[in-house]
Amino acid sequence: MTEIYQKPIKFFEEQGVGSPVHCYFVSLDNVVNTKNQDIKTMVDIGRFFTIFAPRQSGKTTIFNNFCKSLEIDPLYIPILLSFQTFQNLSGAEFYANIHRNIKKQTTDRLKKLNCKELDDVIKCFNESPIANHTSFNYLFEILNDIIYIPKKDYHFHR
Repeated sequence: MTEIYQKPIKFFEEQGVGSPVHCYFVSLDNVVNTKNQDIKTMVDIGRFFTIFAPRQSGKTTIFNNFCKSLEIDPLYIPILLSFQTFQNLSGAEFYANIHRNIKKQTTDRLKKLNCKELDDVIKCFNESPIANHTSFNYLFEILNDIIYIPKKDYHFHR
Protein backbone atom coordinates (compact mmCIF):
# COMPACT_ATOMS: atom_id res chain seq x y z
CA MET A 1 0.00 0.00 0.00
CA THR A 2 1.43 3.37 -1.03
CA GLU A 3 0.89 6.28 1.33
CA ILE A 4 -0.01 9.60 -0.17
CA TYR A 5 1.91 12.63 1.08
CA GLN A 6 -0.27 15.19 2.79
CA LYS A 7 0.91 18.71 3.39
CA PRO A 8 1.05 19.44 7.13
CA ILE A 9 -1.72 21.67 8.36
CA LYS A 10 0.62 23.63 10.64
CA PHE A 11 4.30 23.62 11.52
CA PHE A 12 6.65 24.99 14.18
CA GLU A 13 8.30 28.23 13.05
CA GLU A 14 11.98 28.08 13.91
CA GLN A 15 13.16 31.54 12.87
CA GLY A 16 11.41 34.74 13.82
CA VAL A 17 7.79 35.72 13.32
CA GLY A 18 5.34 32.99 12.47
CA SER A 19 1.88 33.15 11.00
CA PRO A 20 -0.77 31.97 13.46
CA VAL A 21 -2.64 30.57 10.46
CA HIS A 22 0.27 28.40 9.31
CA CYS A 23 2.22 27.82 12.52
CA TYR A 24 1.47 26.36 15.90
CA PHE A 25 0.78 29.37 18.04
CA VAL A 26 -0.20 30.01 21.65
CA SER A 27 -2.34 33.12 21.97
CA LEU A 28 -1.39 35.22 24.96
CA ASP A 29 -4.03 37.89 24.37
CA ASN A 30 -5.65 37.24 27.73
CA VAL A 31 -2.50 36.76 29.78
CA VAL A 32 -2.17 39.04 32.79
CA ASN A 33 0.30 39.56 35.61
CA THR A 34 -0.41 38.99 39.30
CA LYS A 35 -2.16 42.39 39.45
CA ASN A 36 -4.50 41.40 36.61
CA GLN A 37 -2.79 43.82 34.18
CA ASP A 38 -2.45 42.86 30.52
CA ILE A 39 0.65 43.68 28.43
CA LYS A 40 -0.78 46.99 27.14
CA THR A 41 -1.61 48.13 30.67
CA MET A 42 1.89 47.26 31.87
CA VAL A 43 3.40 49.28 29.01
CA ASP A 44 1.08 52.22 29.70
CA ILE A 45 2.17 52.42 33.33
CA GLY A 46 5.85 51.94 32.52
CA ARG A 47 6.26 48.40 33.78
CA PHE A 48 8.71 45.90 32.38
CA PHE A 49 7.58 42.39 31.64
CA THR A 50 8.95 39.19 30.23
CA ILE A 51 7.32 36.30 28.49
CA PHE A 52 8.81 33.01 29.54
CA ALA A 53 7.65 30.17 27.35
CA PRO A 54 9.12 27.13 25.62
CA ARG A 55 10.91 27.35 22.30
CA GLN A 56 8.67 27.75 19.27
CA SER A 57 5.61 28.73 21.29
CA GLY A 58 5.15 32.07 19.51
CA LYS A 59 6.96 34.59 21.74
CA THR A 60 8.47 36.52 18.81
CA THR A 61 5.13 36.53 17.00
CA ILE A 62 3.38 37.81 20.13
CA PHE A 63 5.83 40.70 20.50
CA ASN A 64 5.66 41.49 16.79
CA ASN A 65 1.85 41.56 16.82
CA PHE A 66 1.81 43.63 20.00
CA CYS A 67 4.16 46.23 18.50
CA LYS A 68 2.02 46.42 15.38
CA SER A 69 -1.07 46.98 17.53
CA LEU A 70 0.64 49.97 19.19
CA GLU A 71 1.25 51.68 15.85
CA ILE A 72 -2.33 52.95 15.69
CA ASP A 73 -1.57 55.40 18.51
CA PRO A 74 0.98 58.16 17.76
CA LEU A 75 2.10 58.19 21.40
CA TYR A 76 3.93 54.89 20.94
CA ILE A 77 7.26 54.15 19.32
CA PRO A 78 7.40 50.36 19.42
CA ILE A 79 10.91 48.97 19.03
CA LEU A 80 11.59 45.30 18.41
CA LEU A 81 15.05 44.00 19.28
CA SER A 82 16.27 40.46 18.92
CA PHE A 83 19.53 39.43 20.55
CA GLN A 84 19.77 36.00 18.94
CA THR A 85 22.45 37.02 16.42
CA PHE A 86 24.38 39.12 18.97
CA GLN A 87 25.68 36.27 21.13
CA ASN A 88 29.23 36.27 19.71
CA LEU A 89 29.71 40.05 19.52
CA SER A 90 32.04 42.08 21.69
CA GLY A 91 30.44 44.57 24.06
CA ALA A 92 31.22 47.45 21.69
CA GLU A 93 29.73 45.60 18.70
CA PHE A 94 26.67 44.64 20.72
CA TYR A 95 25.91 48.22 21.78
CA ALA A 96 26.67 49.59 18.29
CA ASN A 97 24.11 47.18 16.82
CA ILE A 98 21.53 48.05 19.47
CA HIS A 99 22.10 51.76 18.82
CA ARG A 100 21.70 51.34 15.06
CA ASN A 101 18.50 49.28 15.44
CA ILE A 102 16.90 51.67 17.91
CA LYS A 103 17.87 54.73 15.85
CA LYS A 104 16.41 53.30 12.64
CA GLN A 105 13.15 52.11 14.18
CA THR A 106 12.67 55.34 16.14
CA THR A 107 13.41 57.69 13.26
CA ASP A 108 11.31 55.63 10.82
CA ARG A 109 8.36 55.81 13.23
CA LEU A 110 8.76 59.55 13.83
CA LYS A 111 8.97 60.19 10.07
CA LYS A 112 5.65 58.38 9.62
CA LEU A 113 4.16 60.56 12.33
CA ASN A 114 5.61 63.79 10.87
CA CYS A 115 7.17 64.56 14.24
CA LYS A 116 8.46 68.12 14.30
CA GLU A 117 11.24 67.12 16.73
CA LEU A 118 12.72 64.58 14.28
CA ASP A 119 15.87 66.61 13.58
CA ASP A 120 16.52 66.95 17.32
CA VAL A 121 16.01 63.19 17.76
CA ILE A 122 18.49 62.39 14.96
CA LYS A 123 20.99 64.83 16.48
CA CYS A 124 20.52 63.13 19.85
CA PHE A 125 21.23 59.70 18.36
CA ASN A 126 24.31 61.03 16.59
CA GLU A 127 25.68 62.75 19.71
CA SER A 128 24.75 60.08 22.26
CA PRO A 129 25.89 56.66 21.06
CA ILE A 130 25.04 53.65 23.17
CA ALA A 131 28.30 52.25 24.51
CA ASN A 132 27.16 50.54 27.71
CA HIS A 133 24.11 50.08 29.94
CA THR A 134 24.35 53.56 31.48
CA SER A 135 24.55 55.35 28.12
CA PHE A 136 21.62 53.20 26.96
CA ASN A 137 19.52 54.55 29.82
CA TYR A 138 20.79 58.10 29.32
CA LEU A 139 19.85 58.07 25.62
CA PHE A 140 16.24 57.26 26.48
CA GLU A 141 16.14 59.97 29.14
CA ILE A 142 17.25 62.53 26.55
CA LEU A 143 14.87 61.22 23.89
CA ASN A 144 12.02 61.35 26.36
CA ASP A 145 12.85 64.99 27.13
CA ILE A 146 12.82 65.81 23.41
CA ILE A 147 9.61 64.10 22.31
CA TYR A 148 7.48 63.46 25.39
CA ILE A 149 4.25 65.36 25.30
CA PRO A 150 1.23 65.01 27.56
CA LYS A 151 -1.51 62.98 25.88
CA LYS A 152 -3.68 66.07 25.37
CA ASP A 153 -1.03 67.97 23.38
CA TYR A 154 0.40 65.89 20.50
CA HIS A 155 3.21 67.56 18.54
CA PHE A 156 2.59 65.41 15.52
CA HIS A 157 1.13 66.92 12.38
CA ARG A 158 -1.92 65.24 10.94
